[in-house]
Amino acid sequence: MRLHPNSPRFRQLLDLASFYLDFPIDDHTGEPLKEDDVLGRHYEKVTQLQRLFFRHWPQLKDLALSNCAAVDKRDALRRELGALADDELARLVCRQLRLASESDPWAARREFLEEVVVSAYERRRGQRAAINAMPLYPSEAVLWDEAQCGLLGWGGSVDGVSPVSHVGMRV
Repeated sequence: MRLHPNSPRFRQLLDLASFYLDFPIDDHTGEPLKEDDVLGRHYEKVTQLQRLFFRHWPQLKDLALSNCAAVDKRDALRRELGALADDELARLVCRQLRLASESDPWAARREFLEEVVVSAYERRRGQRAAINAMPLYPSEAVLWDEAQCGLLGWGGSVDGVSPVSHVGMRV
C-alpha cells in the first residue's frame, strides 16, 4: 500500500508521521540530539538485536556476527529473516522483541512481521543527509505534482479573504 502509485497522499502522510516519530530529540529533556548521539542509540539497539540472535536463534548466526552497518540495511535484514519459519518469525517479533501483539490479526502475515522488524531496526537517513540530497531547484516533475505543490484550485486568497483588502486597497 505504501508503494502503490495511486496513493501519493497516503505515502505523504506516512512520511510525515515517520518524520515526527524519528525526530532526533531527547525524550526526557526535550533537547535536540546530535547526529552522533542518534547514530550511537541506533547502533546500541542493533547490537541488542544481534545479542538476541546470537543467544536464541542459531539460524541467524551470520546476522548476529556481522557488523552493525551490515545489519541495519533493509535488504540484508529482510534476506536473513527469510531463514526463519513463519511461526519462528512470529515468536521473535511478538514474544521476544514485542514489536507486535500476538492477538493482532496482522501478526499471522509474514510480510507484516518482516516489515515490522525491518522498520524498527533499519538505519534512518539523518536530516542533514536528507537536506543535502535535495536539489536546489525543483524539477518539472515536482512542479506539476499536485501532492507536493498543492496549489491547484488556489484563487489567490486564504479563507476567501484577499490580501489586497488587508492593505487598504480596493479590487
